[in-house]
Amino acid sequence: MDAKVIGEHIKEYRKNNNVSQRELAEQLFVSDKTISRWELGKGLPDIEQLPKIADILGISIDELVGSENTTTEAEQIAVIDQYKEELKRLEEEYAEKERLAAIALANKKTKIQRLIALVGSACAVILLCIVLIFALNKPRYTLTLVGITTQEGETSLDALENDTISFRSLDGKTLLGFVDEENNFYPAGDFRMPAKNTTLRALIEEDMPLFAASDSGAGGVRVAEHVLTEKGIPATKYTFAANSEKGTSLQSRPVYDSGEMSNINVYVPSLGKRLFLLSIENRSNLDVKIRYRVENFGSDIGGLDHYTEIELKANAITYAPVYFENTARHGVFDGCDHFVILDQDISEEVELVIFGYIYTAEELSEIEVVQAPNKFDYKEGEPIDLTGMKVEAILTQGSITGRVKLINYDCDLEGATWTEGMETLNVFFAGKTDSAVFYNPYEYKIAFTPAANLESINQTNGAEYISAEYTRASDGMPATRFTLKAGATENMEVEAWINQAISATKGNGQNLRIPTFSGQERALELIVTNEGGQAITFYYYAENNGDSGGIIVEIAPGETKTVNFEVNPGQSIGCNYAFKLLNNVTEETKLTMHGYFYCRDELNGIEIWQEAERTTFTVGETFSREGLVIQALGEQYDDVIICNYTTNFDGYVFTETDVGTKTVTVYFDEFSVTYDIEVVVG
Repeated sequence: MDAKVIGEHIKEYRKNNNVSQRELAEQLFVSDKTISRWELGKGLPDIEQLPKIADILGISIDELVGSENTTTEAEQIAVIDQYKEELKRLEEEYAEKERLAAIALANKKTKIQRLIALVGSACAVILLCIVLIFALNKPRYTLTLVGITTQEGETSLDALENDTISFRSLDGKTLLGFVDEENNFYPAGDFRMPAKNTTLRALIEEDMPLFAASDSGAGGVRVAEHVLTEKGIPATKYTFAANSEKGTSLQSRPVYDSGEMSNINVYVPSLGKRLFLLSIENRSNLDVKIRYRVENFGSDIGGLDHYTEIELKANAITYAPVYFENTARHGVFDGCDHFVILDQDISEEVELVIFGYIYTAEELSEIEVVQAPNKFDYKEGEPIDLTGMKVEAILTQGSITGRVKLINYDCDLEGATWTEGMETLNVFFAGKTDSAVFYNPYEYKIAFTPAANLESINQTNGAEYISAEYTRASDGMPATRFTLKAGATENMEVEAWINQAISATKGNGQNLRIPTFSGQERALELIVTNEGGQAITFYYYAENNGDSGGIIVEIAPGETKTVNFEVNPGQSIGCNYAFKLLNNVTEETKLTMHGYFYCRDELNGIEIWQEAERTTFTVGETFSREGLVIQALGEQYDDVIICNYTTNFDGYVFTETDVGTKTVTVYFDEFSVTYDIEVVVG
């Protein structure tokens, strides 16, 4: 035993229990100087005093004598031999005293009983010390925690194998479990110390982006469907029919927006190495073995093909880590195909509901509100509606960057009501924050005209019954008039395509371009007038890149309707839009259509692309800007013109006081451009 260690422990636990040296000495029937010598490591208590000292200080003998065994095996054997010799001496002393006691048994009986008790106590203490020596030799391991503490607030501790350790989540967040350096997963609920020194990283639900695989399957066959868990988390449900054989596979593919749940995140960017944690609910009565496969080959050498074997208990939720390393040349995928493969034959239907958490650790660099909520026209006291808001996380690993949607973020206005002047909301995720401003997305907008050159889609012969020509709307904006001939039938479809030299339409002030910006949706406002005939229902959508975002419009004869919608038509500067008829036409009908797209914060300025036809006016004439074409300036713009600008001379009649040079200022949003005109006497 180490006198210094025992002395330090006596001092530490004595102070923790508010016991003075004198009080401890009185209870042990020794002097306070003796206690002082023990605490200075200059002496040791008698071995039979150890249990009583531990009891007074409220600790175990193990804690009193120290948790580490630094003695060698030879030293341990020597200590044991020493205790054996002491036992032998006590036994001999007892035998001699027993012989003497027999002479005077009648009057020595009480003394003998005390001696027996003393010897028994000594033997018990010696045996206890022997047990302690071997207990202290049992290996202990160091546990280091990252992102979490123990219930006592520790981030590092020593413990024996299989010791149960309780944890405390931070700020009320949900602790799912831990992962070590070798990517082994440890559930938080029943954690036991592993037989090794290890560092554990906490997997906290609120700090990891959620994802669920797409519900689209190979060959267009629907093999899975989206559902919501009891917590409202989007998940993917995979159903295996009864009597399915080992190797049966269900596939789902990543897409940016999955249709039914537009906010679902199906991206799991690999960034070279990736760990994600699956939550798998087995809704069947069978224990099931599966393999979860992640695949993405693409055009890079190597690609990715990874299997994880998972055992699922019946009617239970299992957390399963999936770790893979992407060996592709560029080191990043925007998403991978997911497969759930049976690893056994099954006798009855098996239903698995799966979603996952993307483990970000130090990868999360920032979050970004990429789209503000749809609603902006609030009244005082009206509940805040966050519908349509989209938030993304930006993950960085070295020089590689990936983006994922965020579903489980927090917002400071969630559940709040609107008050006058409320403009900004803040979102939070894993210690990162970003803000967004409520505004009318159609307040700053550029007018556009649907293209008038049409062709059929999917061999419906729609172009024989649906034609288009450029015209002017009632508000003077350039527009397109669609003529629907009698005999046109439901599902006839035409594409208004813009793959042409647009100098003619541009020179006439007709804007066909709707810049899209890769990965971002475009807010559109469409104005439709039914000039007569019959009620018409149609679908207007962005055809480019197969995007189906659009709007269904029902409009009666003589009615003008304004509809707002959003599309994500891809990366091109402008795209083709399609018109799909949704009812039969028995009477020829004309529809006039034009619209606007949101442009705030996207323009750098405006410029004159084509000068006005007239720059000289006589007194008494009205100003004309005929022929003037204004072009938008912006990094993402090409051939986008401004139809809905104003000037400082709109509708102005010149007088004699105007004779000379005048400056015309063209305004759009906060931008302006000027040109000069001359006013003369006629």
